[in-house]
Amino acid sequence: MIRLESERDEVRRILVDLIRLDTTNPPGNEILAATYLRNLLGRDGIGGEIVESAPGRASFIARLKGDGSRAPLLLMSHLDVVPVERSAWSVDPFAAVEKDGYLYGRGTLDIKNLVAMEAMVMMLLKRKRVPLARDVIFLAEADEEAGGRHGISWLVENHWEKIRAEFAINEGGDTSLSDGRILVACQCAEKGAGWYKIRFKGRGGHASAPHGENPIYRAAEAVRAIRTHTFPARRSPAVESYFRGLVGAGLLPGDLSVDELFDTPPENASAAARAVFSDHWMNAMLRNTITPTALEAGTQPNVIPAHVDLTVDTRRLPGVPRDEMIQALQDLAGREDAELTIIEDSDANSSPLGTELWGAIGTALRNKARSAVLAPYLSTGGTDSGALRARGVVCYGLEPSPAAPGELDRIHSHDERIRIESLWWGTELLFDTVEIVAAG
Repeated sequence: MIRLESERDEVRRILVDLIRLDTTNPPGNEILAATYLRNLLGRDGIGGEIVESAPGRASFIARLKGDGSRAPLLLMSHLDVVPVERSAWSVDPFAAVEKDGYLYGRGTLDIKNLVAMEAMVMMLLKRKRVPLARDVIFLAEADEEAGGRHGISWLVENHWEKIRAEFAINEGGDTSLSDGRILVACQCAEKGAGWYKIRFKGRGGHASAPHGENPIYRAAEAVRAIRTHTFPARRSPAVESYFRGLVGAGLLPGDLSVDELFDTPPENASAAARAVFSDHWMNAMLRNTITPTALEAGTQPNVIPAHVDLTVDTRRLPGVPRDEMIQALQDLAGREDAELTIIEDSDANSSPLGTELWGAIGTALRNKARSAVLAPYLSTGGTDSGALRARGVVCYGLEPSPAAPGELDRIHSHDERIRIESLWWGTELLFDTVEIVAAG
């Protein structure tokens, strides 16, 4: 087991530097962070390569060679971050402000913290001359926040041999502190994501003479139907294992019946089950969801528009076909003449449990905290893991930095922050995991 001492400030400094490089996507400009990482790892004698899918849209790849007796391990994370609403932040989101034991900034949780930790692990492996049976590949990719066309999709298509691996550690998990205990929810599956546009047609006209064919009313009815619709809960192996693990560890009420979560409608559920349903993250793990995200209509205040476009985000569980979600959308739209257009759609994906990497994560976690709990996790959001799982890579989402309840709600929101101490803890867990699975 490694315990960071002098490196504690180093991993913090790396994250500070990364936060101060504005890689907001769009436009991305990930070349800033890719160049920084090449120089950082180069100081430890770790060679790396910057590859650009378009000017400024850069990913960085580095490799520590093993003896070749086992297939490679990939440490991956992304360099881009989502935009900010500066007026909603209490600090400059790209200044990496430290206060009260936290580091504030866009990307501190999603996911430059993992970039910093994985880079630190690479340097520690080299400094400590850890004998490796596997190559350990470091990948910091572009464009995850906007679909990956300039990032993982392009890399898989154009540079597969540089990132091909048996196992991969990526974002997508959640390590949380609950009642003094640490829960590592390790992502082994993720929902399928579909973005759709629904066009409602009507009749235009002068707003001073309203009529009954205003398409805004039709769109509003559809939004109301979506809001009040609840999909039934559906069993999936990762979700069922997750809840059984939490109940067994005492992190959910002992009187909670996991079967009830899947078999009982919310209106007939027990108080313990209703508490799970009222948690919007847990509830989304149990069922398909549809969320309106944009409404476009009209040209000026005194004109009734001829059509309205409603954009929705859909998430479907493993085993749910695309056609089933499309039918649900059409039913909720309530109009035969509503036109449905697919913007983008991807299937759910998963990796098996019980692998050598899964065992290494569990061993490393027990070595750090005997009372910690490791549970498989289905993430409601998508990651770049899907592109690798489609190629047969076993991917786990491991976010090794413990966060207090509610902290992860700051992801994609304002005042995103990370406990500085959790960076050290997470880097130690990550290094121990890599050493177990990759060392000769």
